[in-house]
Amino acid sequence: MLFDSTFLKRLEYLSILSKRMFRGSLLAQRRTMQLGGGIEFADHREYSPGDDFRYLDWNLYARHETLMLKRFQEEEDLHVYFLLDCSHSMGFGYPPKFDLARQVAASLAYIALADPDRISVVAFADQIIDEFPLTRGKARILPLL
Repeated sequence: MLFDSTFLKRLEYLSILSKRMFRGSLLAQRRTMQLGGGIEFADHREYSPGDDFRYLDWNLYARHETLMLKRFQEEEDLHVYFLLDCSHSMGFGYPPKFDLARQVAASLAYIALADPDRISVVAFADQIIDEFPLTRGKARILPLL
């Protein structure tokens, strides 16, 4: 078994800690300035020829007689990719390096899946052996194991 219940509890604790420690900085990195897609208002910018009229702030135009566009913040998914080396050199040692690498990758994937992030795992040696497509949600960890 890759995880025992004690180890799983530690991962849950790390997941909670990471949310507390990095909440502000990580959320800021996931936001993009997209016109339209988001619902949270960000700011205004001056109208440029060719901009979409749907985003014009007509109330602001009525007060200041300047065409200004509304800008919105949109959150985007964070994609986390794990590359797992399955070459023959990973079979050495006790426990084998591959077992440790698999446990580390699964642990980090579990923590990433606890957030609304998407993860993908790619197993490779000389070439790609298997690829687990982008997925989200802690329930998706079982097929990875």
